[in-house]
Amino acid sequence: MARVDLLSGDERHEVLDRANATARDVPSATVPELFAARAAATPDAPALAFGEDTVSYGELNARANRLAHWLIERGARPESLVAVALPRSVDLMVALLAVLKSGAGYVPVDPEFPQDRIAYILQDAAPVLSLTADVLAAADLTGCSADDPQVAGRSGDTTAYVIYTSGSTGRPKGVTVTQAALVNFLTAM
Repeated sequence: MARVDLLSGDERHEVLDRANATARDVPSATVPELFAARAAATPDAPALAFGEDTVSYGELNARANRLAHWLIERGARPESLVAVALPRSVDLMVALLAVLKSGAGYVPVDPEFPQDRIAYILQDAAPVLSLTADVLAAADLTGCSADDPQVAGRSGDTTAYVIYTSGSTGRPKGVTVTQAALVNFLTAM
């Protein structure tokens, strides 16, 4: 019985070596640290576009910092969770970045989920608070600093977010993603 190679040597090298060469350097900083550095380097560059709205890095950083300080005053800190139940919008991105800047992890909650699913996620995750459109509208951020919060204990090992999957039992299950894993994912993107 004869053996026939389906790939040439160059093709084999391409498939086995070059296509699978996924090693890359990943920063050891957290998302808030990386974002703050980018905002400092390019404050006027567009960071976010949604519909007709465009927000610069400097503006997004300042808005997220104000909200982060507000969250910290209300108990957000490393290894605590903040539920974020907002529709896709600039405010959603401000909220997610603010939660990370506070040191807490976020729990994304789709406001369109059935109420019993939302109730289960909130009971299971036990967030220190929930950010909704009503909460953001009522939050007085005027006295909150636009400077980056200094958060002790925030590191690559702390929780960035907890995502709830449908689960094989029909009950949602929370999966924790660390700051380092989020930086790794964003670097790969």
